[in-house]
Amino acid sequence: MKDICQDEKYVTKNSNRSDILKILMFIYTITSFLYTFAYCSLQTAIHQECSKPLFDLLTTTHQKFENILYTKILRIKQMFVDFFDKRQRLIGIIRQI
Repeated sequence: MKDICQDEKYVTKNSNRSDILKILMFIYTITSFLYTFAYCSLQTAIHQECSKPLFDLLTTTHQKFENILYTKILRIKQMFVDFFDKRQRLIGIIRQI
């Protein structure tokens, strides 16, 4: 990866299409994960800031995230949301105990 960034000729001479595709898929996967993690963190922040000064800003940002959410990572997003929901319920039960 470092060679590709530093030398343009490396891509054309020493790489085939499958290598380039693998690198692009890796970048896409990492980007999708980071996006989904940021989205879920934002949902958690909204839950914690309910009726506080940052609530309106967080809600607006959350709506913008919803608008650019790709259908391909919707499944991953749902997995994270389910995880954080279960975590919130568990924290609530522990606090009651």
